[in-house]
Amino acid sequence: MLGAKPDRTTGKRRLLLPSNEFVHVEDGLSDAEIMARYGLDELREAPEVRVCTAVYLDGPLAGQTNPYSPTELGEHTSYTTAAVDGRTTHTYELVELPDGDEPGRLRFVSSRVRSSS
Repeated sequence: MLGAKPDRTTGKRRLLLPSNEFVHVEDGLSDAEIMARYGLDELREAPEVRVCTAVYLDGPLAGQTNPYSPTELGEHTSYTTAAVDGRTTHTYELVELPDGDEPGRLRFVSSRVRSSS
């Protein structure tokens, strides 16, 4: 698995080998060059992870914002809150991707309470 972006310090991308070892690879090498150098049968590139702000539109977290890593519309994310007798997990759906300085938007789907007993 090849990292999506080069490291800011080294300018190289991280490559996870089948041995679970990480190596640094020069940015700009072709997939074929990387595969030949490390004896790989295939090479996959990790998706770029963007961290942005998302706002909860409704439900128990309405109006709050949190850091969020959106990938595609319709994906679900969960946020757990603690309570004296257990915890509650709130599930939200990404209904609008972030755009520039505008946050992504999450719509409430459901809550599930888990007791501590």
